Amino acid sequence: MKSIFYTIFSLALLFFSLNADAQNSKETNEVQEIEKQLISNQFRKDTIGDTLVYTEIQKWLIVQRQNLKEGLKSESGNVEKISTYFDDGEIESVGTYKNNKKEGPIVFYFKNGKIREEGNYSNDLKNGFFRIYDASGTLKFEGTFVNDEKEGTGAYYFGDGSRYEGNFVDGQFEGEGAFYYADGRKYVGAFHKNLMSGFGEIYRADGNKKYEGTFVKDLYDGKGIFYFENGNKYDGQFVKGKRHGQGTFIFADGSSYIGGFVEGRREGTGTFYYTNGKRYDGEWFGDKQHGQGIKLDENGEEIKKGTWEHGKFVN
Repeated sequence: MKSIFYTIFSLALLFFSLNADAQNSKETNEVQEIEKQLISNQFRKDTIGDTLVYTEIQKWLIVQRQNLKEGLKSESGNVEKISTYFDDGEIESVGTYKNNKKEGPIVFYFKNGKIREEGNYSNDLKNGFFRIYDASGTLKFEGTFVNDEKEGTGAYYFGDGSRYEGNFVDGQFEGEGAFYYADGRKYVGAFHKNLMSGFGEIYRADGNKKYEGTFVKDLYDGKGIFYFENGNKYDGQFVKGKRHGQGTFIFADGSSYIGGFVEGRREGTGTFYYTNGKRYDGEWFGDKQHGQGIKLDENGEEIKKGTWEHGKFVN
């Protein structure tokens, strides 16, 4: 073992000597030659013969080789293609550097050899088009960066199969975009800080429109139209995802209600139009006629007037 560590020590002296004197590619070639000798199977078998020691030498060599290259980059100030390595010697990245900073195209890898990210750097920051992957090789993001933040047009892919395509500001969904759900639904419209906010439209998996109108923090809020699968339709005000305020509810059979809503139910004053031409004008509570009201026939003549309770006329 003494001879082994003497060999390591001698190589270290040689390496640091090279590091101090390195000025051009000649020195870099010498370093590469030493690396070839150290990591060759023959050298390991005949001279060292110890896998653990060999591995440590290999790790040390990679670090020192990178340090040497950093020194050469600092001296020249020119753009240079550089490779970096994990401790076990596997490739970590390949790209261009200038003045010790990432500059230009670069590719980073996971230890399993799959690409982690690929794109363009400027002054050591992500600037330009990038693709980012997970360890399985699945695409997670593709789009533009500005100073290390997602900025501009891009697409973000979620693990459940859903995805966002649209504009980014400071790394967040912002402005116009589209969100595609894994089950086939989609939203097209405005976003603010990753949430649906502003005018937008939601479509069901079959392609039919479900809602169009304004959103606040992912909820229907403001003026909107909701299309029910059974053919009913509501056109009016929403608050925090529920029908609330003034609106018109049209039933699939042709009857309709125009009036007030409270948390999704007909409430306040409103008019219900029957398919036979008759109508009820009056008060509502809990989705039913409740309070004072009048029922008229198709000619506008009074049928009954008085008090209703929970949908029934009492007097």
